Amino acid sequence: MLHAATHAVLALLLLRAFTDLRPRTGAWPGLRTGCGWTVFAFAAAHGLFEEIVQFSVAGRSCSVGDLLLDMAGAALVLLSPWPRGPARPSALLPLLLTLVCIPLLAFGAASVPELDGLLEQLLTQLTRG
Repeated sequence: MLHAATHAVLALLLLRAFTDLRPRTGAWPGLRTGCGWTVFAFAAAHGLFEEIVQFSVAGRSCSVGDLLLDMAGAALVLLSPWPRGPARPSALLPLLLTLVCIPLLAFGAASVPELDGLLEQLLTQLTRG
């Protein structure tokens, strides 16, 4: 669950870095903007990089569930209706759905070890060649 929290903070910091948020001129963009998709892609790429690093460290393993939690944390920030901004939802439903998905991803992906095995096989093939 900390994966979602840390990547939510990462998404907030990336939004702050990519947008001009001066009073009255700036706004926090949502997921359906170019900036929002860029922030989401950066957070997802960072999560993938973390899993690749964990794969290469002895005693650690990579997890698809962790990667999904990373992306859910970034989506949590981008789908929140607060603060207001372009392409942000006006209702709470997208935020609530994301909040419900985080524990489902955490426990659901843990119960499917085949996904982690496929990711490890892919990384093994990529590092050999």
